[in-house]
Amino acid sequence: MKHPSVENIEGVLSPEENILWHDSPKKGFKTTPLDLFMVPLGFILSCGACLFCYIVISRGHEKFATMVFPLSFLLSILLAGLYFAFGRFLLDSYKRKNTIYAVTSDRIVFISQFIKSKSKLLPLATTQMVEVTENSDGSGTITLATDSSLLAHSSRGHIAKMFWGNRGPSVQCLESVRDVRKVYGIISEAKQNIMVKNIHR
Repeated sequence: MKHPSVENIEGVLSPEENILWHDSPKKGFKTTPLDLFMVPLGFILSCGACLFCYIVISRGHEKFATMVFPLSFLLSILLAGLYFAFGRFLLDSYKRKNTIYAVTSDRIVFISQFIKSKSKLLPLATTQMVEVTENSDGSGTITLATDSSLLAHSSRGHIAKMFWGNRGPSVQCLESVRDVRKVYGIISEAKQNIMVKNIHR
């Protein structure tokens, strides 16, 4: 699969838009404090499911039909446990590897290629930066939301993040960007320029 590039960004822009910044998220595996809970939970679920699968299968004298439902249920638990323990990291790493961000004179652009190409454009005029986190190496994450989705950031979005690694469909993140303060400044300046243009219209 071909990774998204600047050409993909230019393909979704209007003729008068200028690209002010573009980059991809940092590659590799990323951990968060939530993993201190999720990883042990995944191991517990996986080991428990394997143990009960062994118990069910060891009852070989019973009819196979009576084993189908418990084995299917235990397999689901096993897969969930493996996802919590390992799969989340692989999926997150793969998604960031196939994602590119951009800030233009009018919008913030997200382009990802996961199964199929997907683009999302947030107008700067109606987008707020509701949270900025910075790591020791200068990288970080900028959480963005439109005015109507700020409530989702404070409540429903945090629950979605626990399971899916983001803040839900109504809140977007410029995740693991290098020099997060520089990107924050670029967005702030672009928003200010839009406000000045609207005043002089």
